[in-house]
Amino acid sequence: MEIGILTNRCPKVNFGGSSLCDQIGSSSQSLGCISKYDFEKYCVAAMFIAIIFNIVIIVLTILSFIVIRHEKVPLVLAILAIISTLFIFTVVIVYPAKGISTYKDSLKGLGVNASMSMEYSYYLTVFSLILMIIASIVGCLMARESFSN
Repeated sequence: MEIGILTNRCPKVNFGGSSLCDQIGSSSQSLGCISKYDFEKYCVAAMFIAIIFNIVIIVLTILSFIVIRHEKVPLVLAILAIISTLFIFTVVIVYPAKGISTYKDSLKGLGVNASMSMEYSYYLTVFSLILMIIASIVGCLMARESFSN
């Protein structure tokens, strides 16, 4: 069974190409199909907050080339990149730590024994974390350079 950052109400367990809820039918809610857990809500919220910080970074970067000529802009951009990186880092840590055990427990309650693995969306999040770490390092170097001049 594969799990990702954004899950459906029911996991995709391969029963001849259909999901577990398709096999159970409309009574799946009463049988305990997986709904959004608190850690999932936190992970989605943290990802959206990171996206908002990245949009602000892009807007400030564009404005710094066009309008804003302030020496502290690189520092602000570096701080925003670090905050965004921390949000993504918490998702990369929290999601597999809480997700795999939670989903296994839910499926055992349904009488399903499945092996768990992360889906591609989780690996995209890991890749974005790597890019944000690089962006944070470059931002800190730029901020340091702007203050040394």
